[in-house]
Amino acid sequence: MKRFACGLLAVGLAVSLAGCGSSAPAWDMEVPEYPWTLTCDEFAASLQEQGADYDRQQSGAGYSITLPEGTLYSVPVDAVALYFNADQMLESVSASVPAASRDSLLDALQDALGEPADSYRPAVISGLSQVFSVYCSSEMVQDGLSYVWHSARPLSESWSDELRAQFAEQLQYNYEEAGVQFEEQDAGTIAVNGTEQTQWYGSEAFDNYFANNWELVAMFQGAEGEDGRFTMTRTMLPPDPRRGYGYPSADDLNELFLQSGDEVFWMGCTDHVAATVSLGGAQGDGWINLCVVLPPDETGSWASYATTAACWDKDSIALYSGQPSAGQKYILPYKIFDWDIVEEAGGDKTRLDLTLVYQARSGENDVIDFIPGETVSFYPLPQILPPAEVDPDRDITLALNNGSSAPSTRTFTALAQLYWQRRQTPDPETADLSGLLAQYRGSTIVETFIGNGLNPSLEHRAALAEAAGIPGYTGTDDQDARLMQALGAPETLTGLG
Repeated sequence: MKRFACGLLAVGLAVSLAGCGSSAPAWDMEVPEYPWTLTCDEFAASLQEQGADYDRQQSGAGYSITLPEGTLYSVPVDAVALYFNADQMLESVSASVPAASRDSLLDALQDALGEPADSYRPAVISGLSQVFSVYCSSEMVQDGLSYVWHSARPLSESWSDELRAQFAEQLQYNYEEAGVQFEEQDAGTIAVNGTEQTQWYGSEAFDNYFANNWELVAMFQGAEGEDGRFTMTRTMLPPDPRRGYGYPSADDLNELFLQSGDEVFWMGCTDHVAATVSLGGAQGDGWINLCVVLPPDETGSWASYATTAACWDKDSIALYSGQPSAGQKYILPYKIFDWDIVEEAGGDKTRLDLTLVYQARSGENDVIDFIPGETVSFYPLPQILPPAEVDPDRDITLALNNGSSAPSTRTFTALAQLYWQRRQTPDPETADLSGLLAQYRGSTIVETFIGNGLNPSLEHRAALAEAAGIPGYTGTDDQDARLMQALGAPETLTGLG
């Protein structure tokens, strides 16, 4: 297999830096509360010793720990999320910054890191074709809206030749495993948010990636008077192919929805939200459909249907206000989700995890649908058109069906209604499990759980399976059949009618 060597001529690097543009500040960068030397096990043990409320999950090839609240540079923040690589080394720290903490955190960042960069356009890997290429992103510094700090020198200067070669080799292997080809081509152009940018291939792609990326980057996003988002990341080696785990790409997200077909929709439920999601288009110029139904309260039910512009990469999906439009220049997103495709049942089944990492707020009365830091697991479900006369909550039905009368939306509407009407939160240790699934049986265990008002996540199913005498639950067909029988599901499909 051919490997591309990285050309490291000083003249070439100078031209590359001029092409993407950035200042070169000089500081040591670290969040004092979460030093880079912190490992996942050490941090989890410390939190356990303190009796702190936290959640630890496997995330892709690594691990994540989330906290409902914490501090950054001694400033109070919410929804702190730490991501660790497969070797348990800390890779990023992020948090939601309440509007009341915004100015204090910006002052603390400036005291610790100095003046922010006047420009930041990192080189990113394109997910628009099956040939590996790199281009510089749109400007990410917006006065009053987003601020960036980064290491003094780019990777082309701060990393050794050996480390850059190792990074390139592992990255190339992982992308080739995903079907992406590596070819030497002359540089071309690509439209990024309506602006033509240079697009590099082969060894030039790696040269420009290293010349226009930095090992440490901190970013704050958020307008004055609104909640914001802070992230500090460290560029590390990609997953080692010899370790046996994959490397998701932006194309994987497209393929997930293309392969599922028109007769399937993706639905997820938590204690706070029932939602369905679909997306399409190109990575940098796409769209996303997001339907949400919240639990009813004393004022009634709340539901929304929206198709908005979206951009995504191998890590995150950014949602922008307004209808998608080719060539539109987007400034700041109103939502950002981290995403991951997760296998269950030993790889026989797949789910999509979305974790809200940024939410712009415009007023005190905004409806909160997704909770920052909370992961919603979406599962593929078949479309089942409910009878027209089944309409227990006309407000929800009208809100969603005014946005779309598609079979997926109608099926989601009916299931979301059942989920909230029959909501159950049983304690696996003390509850009578024999009738938990008695009211509804769907074509999958996830649909069956939703139709009976139960959270369908793997974690919740595994807890009930353990209590029902089915240890080691991973969601195989045999385990699902045994669990549905143990929880009293009807023997035949119930249907939404």
